[in-house]
Amino acid sequence: IIPGKILKRILYYFCLCVFSAQLVASEPGIQYFQKHQYQKSQQYFAALLKQDKKNVLAHYYLGRSLFQMGQYRPAATSLLQASNLRPDQSRYHYWLARAYGESARYSNFIRQAFLAPKIRRGFEAAARLDPESIDARIGLANYYMQAPRMMGGSKALALQQAAAISKLDTVEGQLIVALIYERQKKNNEAENIYRRLIKWHGTKKQYAHIYDHYGALLLNQKRYPDSLAMYKKQILLVPNKDEAYVSMGRALQKMRQYKKALEFYQRALAINQYNRQARRRMKALIIQLAED
Repeated sequence: IIPGKILKRILYYFCLCVFSAQLVASEPGIQYFQKHQYQKSQQYFAALLKQDKKNVLAHYYLGRSLFQMGQYRPAATSLLQASNLRPDQSRYHYWLARAYGESARYSNFIRQAFLAPKIRRGFEAAARLDPESIDARIGLANYYMQAPRMMGGSKALALQQAAAISKLDTVEGQLIVALIYERQKKNNEAENIYRRLIKWHGTKKQYAHIYDHYGALLLNQKRYPDSLAMYKKQILLVPNKDEAYVSMGRALQKMRQYKKALEFYQRALAINQYNRQARRRMKALIIQLAED
């Protein structure tokens, strides 16, 4: 009979060897993914899984590749496989919840209701497995903010996550608080937070999304020139971020500067051809202009 400690050690080294083999097999596809060559990485991992259906990295990166390409339902299928094979990995649950969330965004109410508990469980598992994961906690806080109460939405729980995030990153925690204020129609309080964050952190690239949050608030208040100014500052900090150009396009479209808006949607797609928001908005705007 093999003693318990020795058996655990044998199993540990066996699992390590399996993971190492999977990592070696997955490396070319991971390189494609890191270079943003998502179609190539998707094809590579799909082929790899035909050889080894239990390659957890292949399932994970296939899901991530499909996610980046805007194919959220098949992405969720692959990420579910990864999380089932390795339920102890926070990032697998996090990206599964993200895939469910994006899929819900483009679904009808019935499917949204079906996906809601899966989204919540995914973010909760990710945060439980890695309590210091800011992304997981932000995802969970956003869920609690946006979901109806009958589906687990709760301002109190969102504030709890904001407090936990603040211990890890004060800026990200304050951004969640500002979003909670916005949902409560306390726009002055939210704006004060954004102004304070910009004063202290407005030149840092990692916090360029402060301008995106503030710009969205101003856009909703129909303060279009002010909103445009925020989006311009975001682009100056992160000129290669496709979402920043989509935000700029939205503001220009609200200001009826349609040709300029189209230019910014096109610039977003030049950076990321799979940006679904840019493609949808550009298509709708082209149809609108044709009808006018």
